[in-house]
Amino acid sequence: MMGQMSDREVARLTGHTFAAVRTRRIAHGLHDPSSTRNLWTPEEDRWLGRASDQEVCQRLNRTVSGVKSRRKDLKIPAWRTDKIREAGGSAK
Repeated sequence: MMGQMSDREVARLTGHTFAAVRTRRIAHGLHDPSSTRNLWTPEEDRWLGRASDQEVCQRLNRTVSGVKSRRKDLKIPAWRTDKIREAGGSAK
Protein backbone atom coordinates (compact mmCIF):
# COMPACT_ATOMS: atom_id res chain seq x y z
CA MET A 1 0.00 0.00 0.00
CA MET A 2 2.78 2.43 0.91
CA GLY A 3 4.05 4.23 -2.16
CA GLN A 4 0.81 3.44 -4.00
CA MET A 5 -1.74 5.29 -1.86
CA SER A 6 -1.56 8.57 0.02
CA ASP A 7 -0.17 8.40 3.54
CA ARG A 8 -3.55 9.54 4.91
CA GLU A 9 -5.38 6.75 3.11
CA VAL A 10 -2.89 4.11 4.31
CA ALA A 11 -3.20 5.44 7.87
CA ARG A 12 -7.00 5.28 7.70
CA LEU A 13 -7.02 1.74 6.33
CA THR A 14 -4.38 0.34 8.69
CA GLY A 15 -5.31 2.20 11.86
CA HIS A 16 -1.82 3.70 12.17
CA THR A 17 -1.19 7.40 12.57
CA PHE A 18 -0.40 9.56 9.57
CA ALA A 19 3.02 10.34 11.09
CA ALA A 20 3.83 6.65 11.54
CA VAL A 21 2.90 5.83 7.95
CA ARG A 22 4.84 8.80 6.58
CA THR A 23 7.92 7.94 8.66
CA ARG A 24 7.84 4.31 7.50
CA ARG A 25 7.38 5.31 3.83
CA ILE A 26 10.33 7.69 3.98
CA ALA A 27 12.48 5.07 5.75
CA HIS A 28 11.78 2.68 2.88
CA GLY A 29 12.66 5.35 0.31
CA LEU A 30 9.19 5.35 -1.24
CA HIS A 31 7.71 8.38 -3.02
CA ASP A 32 4.39 9.84 -1.84
CA PRO A 33 2.06 9.33 -4.82
CA SER A 34 -0.23 12.12 -3.63
CA SER A 35 2.63 14.60 -3.82
CA THR A 36 2.46 17.25 -6.51
CA ARG A 37 6.25 17.46 -6.57
CA ASN A 38 7.86 16.83 -9.91
CA LEU A 39 10.53 14.12 -9.58
CA TRP A 40 13.79 14.61 -11.47
CA THR A 41 14.55 12.35 -14.40
CA PRO A 42 18.06 11.19 -15.35
CA GLU A 43 17.72 13.24 -18.55
CA GLU A 44 17.06 16.39 -16.51
CA ASP A 45 19.97 15.60 -14.19
CA ARG A 46 22.32 15.54 -17.19
CA TRP A 47 21.64 19.26 -17.79
CA LEU A 48 22.93 20.23 -14.36
CA GLY A 49 26.34 21.93 -14.46
CA ARG A 50 26.33 22.06 -18.28
CA ALA A 51 24.73 25.50 -18.45
CA SER A 52 23.92 28.25 -15.96
CA ASP A 53 21.24 27.40 -13.39
CA GLN A 54 19.09 30.15 -14.94
CA GLU A 55 19.31 28.57 -18.41
CA VAL A 56 18.67 25.07 -17.05
CA CYS A 57 15.60 26.22 -15.10
CA GLN A 58 14.11 27.77 -18.23
CA ARG A 59 14.87 24.70 -20.34
CA LEU A 60 13.36 22.29 -17.79
CA ASN A 61 10.50 24.52 -16.60
CA ARG A 62 11.74 24.46 -13.01
CA THR A 63 12.67 27.17 -10.54
CA VAL A 64 16.24 28.47 -10.21
CA SER A 65 16.26 27.45 -6.55
CA GLY A 66 15.06 23.96 -7.48
CA VAL A 67 17.80 23.57 -10.08
CA LYS A 68 20.46 24.90 -7.70
CA SER A 69 19.27 22.65 -4.89
CA ARG A 70 19.26 19.53 -7.09
CA ARG A 71 22.70 20.36 -8.49
CA LYS A 72 24.11 20.78 -4.97
CA ASP A 73 22.42 17.57 -3.75
CA LEU A 74 24.19 15.68 -6.55
CA LYS A 75 27.46 17.53 -5.81
CA ILE A 76 27.67 18.90 -9.35
CA PRO A 77 29.71 22.11 -9.58
CA ALA A 78 28.07 25.19 -11.03
CA TRP A 79 28.66 25.96 -14.68
CA ARG A 80 31.17 28.75 -15.18
CA THR A 81 32.12 30.68 -18.29
CA ASP A 82 35.82 30.46 -17.40
CA LYS A 83 35.62 26.70 -18.11
CA ILE A 84 35.34 27.67 -21.78
CA ARG A 85 38.49 29.83 -21.57
CA GLU A 86 40.43 27.06 -19.78
CA ALA A 87 39.49 24.62 -22.54
CA GLY A 88 40.94 26.96 -25.15
CA GLY A 89 37.65 28.43 -26.36
CA SER A 90 36.83 32.09 -26.39
CA ALA A 91 34.32 33.56 -23.98
CA LYS A 92 33.43 37.20 -24.28
